[in-house]
Amino acid sequence: MNTHSTDCTYEDLSSPTELATSELTTALDAINALYEQLDFHEVLAIERNLKKGGNAASFFVPLGMTLIVQLSSSPIISTLCPLAAALAAGNPTIVLGSPTVSATSVLLEEVVLEALDHEAFHFENSVDASRYESFTQEPYATVVVHSLEASHTIGLLVRNANPSVRILEPYYGIPAGIIDRSAGGSTGAAVKQIRKSVLDGSKGNPFRFPRLFFVDESVIVSVKNKLNTQQGKATSKLDEWLRKYYSGSVTRYSTKTGGKKQISEFPRVDAAEIVRSTDGSEIALVPTRSLDHTIDLLNKINAGTGSQVIYVFAGGKEAFYLGNFITTSHVYINEIPNHSLVLTAGRSATDTTTHAYRLEDFSELKTMLQVSPVGSHSNARRPAKLNAKKVKQFQGGRMSYFEQGLILGAAMGLVALTSLGFLSYRSLKAYSLR
Repeated sequence: MNTHSTDCTYEDLSSPTELATSELTTALDAINALYEQLDFHEVLAIERNLKKGGNAASFFVPLGMTLIVQLSSSPIISTLCPLAAALAAGNPTIVLGSPTVSATSVLLEEVVLEALDHEAFHFENSVDASRYESFTQEPYATVVVHSLEASHTIGLLVRNANPSVRILEPYYGIPAGIIDRSAGGSTGAAVKQIRKSVLDGSKGNPFRFPRLFFVDESVIVSVKNKLNTQQGKATSKLDEWLRKYYSGSVTRYSTKTGGKKQISEFPRVDAAEIVRSTDGSEIALVPTRSLDHTIDLLNKINAGTGSQVIYVFAGGKEAFYLGNFITTSHVYINEIPNHSLVLTAGRSATDTTTHAYRLEDFSELKTMLQVSPVGSHSNARRPAKLNAKKVKQFQGGRMSYFEQGLILGAAMGLVALTSLGFLSYRSLKAYSLR
């Protein structure tokens, strides 16, 4: 399947072989992780224990029929990863294939049907948005979508059929790269990764392919020189440039709001520069003054949603601060790995940077409690005591950047007020002595 599938992906998307291979490898690794998660002996042991008089049992049961909408830019991962998890959890599944990757979809259907019971799975090839409605009349228990168009179209329809449907979908914001001054001598390595992954014309999931880079103003000149691209072009219209690449696919530039609140205005961005490589690939470099400035700009640009992923080139402390306060699912530090460019995310509690879907996403936990019919049940249940040691706070601790800035600002304000008061006193005294 390996060579054939990468050939099909190249035929459909003109994807580089390395990227197509990375997508297939990541999907197979995810399937292997799901297989290792299955433990039939444990399930049977729990069942036998309850039958023999055990007092409690907890286990996962399938939610019900699942619908998966394929993402054309990552056709293998967006199909196989949620499909494997849904089927492993015991759910019959329907996949709606994208019309733009027909060769890949045909191969996927052949491979899956060869390995599975036909009654458990159905692959509908080449389904565009105009045909979604005909597949959304069933009361699906779980729906997996990867694009804003599918979310707006299918989300409303499946909720009408089943208001309690579980919809697994990612953030629909703009991905970004960040180069902070704390990267120090590593800016050269950062630039090398940017050139390899972005400026050399690689393709992938547009929600994970970074075109927008926030660069600390103290290192931006060095970064531009090391990129060694065609002459950059300053622009005051970053909003229009982003719209060119993300129109209709991200929340800010969607024509369908789905009844949600109005998108906030695009934040003011000074001195952004568009850098173009010799093959025509473009990225935008946005100078920033601080970590908080970067966080504020990206969160405002994504306007109420978040990025699926950000790529941070910085020291450990600074990278953690950025990753913690930027709304995003995945954070890669000092790396733009190939598999991330084709990965999909589900924003679930089990989502990781390698495996987006688990059995738990398509299951619910069922708990059984068994009490002996013989004996006294008069003892009142008492609440458990709080273990204070587990929640005890450490004394002291390092302050965050925000707290440091707050204290510094307050101190500078106090100095300014004191100086102003002293000058006013001297002026009034001099005036009174005239």
